Amino acid sequence: SAKSETRRSTIAQGSGMPAREALIVLCVINHPDLMQKHRDLFETLVFETSSLDKLRFDIIDYADRQAEPMTGLDNGGLTGHLDALGVGALVSQLQQMPEALTMGFVRQDSALEIVESGWLEVVGVHHTLKTLMDERAEAEADFAVDSTQENFERLSAIVNQIAALERNNDTPLT
Repeated sequence: SAKSETRRSTIAQGSGMPAREALIVLCVINHPDLMQKHRDLFETLVFETSSLDKLRFDIIDYADRQAEPMTGLDNGGLTGHLDALGVGALVSQLQQMPEALTMGFVRQDSALEIVESGWLEVVGVHHTLKTLMDERAEAEADFAVDSTQENFERLSAIVNQIAALERNNDTPLT
């Protein structure tokens, strides 16, 4: 599944970038046609990494400026735009992640149907984990103020959900 190994990239992790966020952005760089159907979803994602968040909005800005957005966006035009903005080194760093070559939905030569399916799966996991992390922070605060059994059980349930989701997304790709 596309979800697996999205946290493993040594290049992304070594630079402090969560690999899942890096893959979401790289997939759109490699396949800008994703913006035709999923622009709003891409815009509403919440990223922890400011450089990837800025890059995401640079991509959205490029897509929004195209005269004929429904004819599709080309990878060369997008990467040229990003180079002109001075973020070419970050794009190169993303393209050198091992997943850029090994994960089918990220590779530039993959069919759009495969790309879209894998990308949506990773975006879904990202959104779910972000929501659970926010809920965990709220539950921790509630428990710190009021150490009831109910608050403890809520916090434990959220922690268990996060652990299960991360475990399910940590299996190697086939």
